[in-house]
Amino acid sequence: MTWLDLVTIVICSAVVVVEAARGFVPAMIDLIGVLVLLSMAGGGGVGVSGPSPGRAGTYLAIVVVGAAVIATASTLFNKYTKWDIGPFDRALAGLMGVGTGIALSHAAFDAALLAYGASHPALAHSLLRAEVYEFRTAKAIANALRNLGGGKTAVEEARDKG
Repeated sequence: MTWLDLVTIVICSAVVVVEAARGFVPAMIDLIGVLVLLSMAGGGGVGVSGPSPGRAGTYLAIVVVGAAVIATASTLFNKYTKWDIGPFDRALAGLMGVGTGIALSHAAFDAALLAYGASHPALAHSLLRAEVYEFRTAKAIANALRNLGGGKTAVEEARDKG
C-alpha cells in the first residue's frame, strides 16, 4: 500500500460522508461536475517531455478550484430547490459520493503521474491503481451491461478465445 492508496481511501471516505449528508441531487451534480472538470482539466499522462512537477501543480490547482466551484454551485442549488427523492436519498447520495471520490482520487493519481512518471514506486506498487486510475472494474461492468440482451454470451466468448 502506497501513500496514493491512503489518499484514495481518505478522499473517498470523506466525500461519501459529505455527500450522504447533503442528499442525492447535490451529490449527482457534484459527480457530473467533477467528471466534466476532469475531462477538461487535461491531466492525461506524462507526455513527451517527461515528468513535470510544475504541470502537476497546475493540474491539481485547476482540479481543487474547480471542485470547490462545483461544490459551491451544488450547495446553492440544493439550498434554493431542496429536492429529496425519498427514503433512499442518503444511500443513493453515498453511492454518488463513491463515484465522486474515485474521480477525485483519479485526479490525485494523474497528478502523481505528471509529477513523477509511471515508474515511481507510489504508482508502480499501488494496490488501487487498477481500480482508481485504470477503472478495471468499472470497464468490466460497462462491458457486461453493454452485452445485456445482445452480443456474445460467456460461452461464445470462451469458445472464440479457446
